[in-house]
Amino acid sequence: AEVDRSARGDRRRVALDTARRRVALDTARRRARCRRRRAAARAWRARAQRGDNRLALLERRLQAQSPSQRLLNVEQQLLDRSKRLTRAIRALLTKKSSRLGQLTRSLDTVSPLATLARGYSISYDDAGALLRSSDQAALGAKMRTKLADGLIVSTIDTIEKESDSLK
Repeated sequence: AEVDRSARGDRRRVALDTARRRVALDTARRRARCRRRRAAARAWRARAQRGDNRLALLERRLQAQSPSQRLLNVEQQLLDRSKRLTRAIRALLTKKSSRLGQLTRSLDTVSPLATLARGYSISYDDAGALLRSSDQAALGAKMRTKLADGLIVSTIDTIEKESDSLK
């Protein structure tokens, strides 16, 4: 009887051991399935995220190519270039205005009108030719003398040479 009990005990231990192994094996299989499912879910989420990223990129590219967006970009470029052109024109105008002022001052220094304003006069014969020498004038001829504020018409009564008037 004791052997029977011992054999029964051994069978129970074997059965219990087998049951424990089955439970452990089932638990390991469930955990492995869970890990595979989680890995598959992570892979699907990653794939979905890559798809979302790709979709967002394509939407941005499509938006950039839309006629309204391109029109806005061209309008902005036109506005920027218009501002640059306005600044360039103003700078050029300032530069040319300054140069004009310099040339005007240079011209004023050699201008016959500036000479007249300083108190000098310019004389012409009756035909309008400039009188540069007393040798060009004739007694009794008419001559015109230009002054800063007008013109004098006169008749030549006498002609004095520079050497005569110094004596």
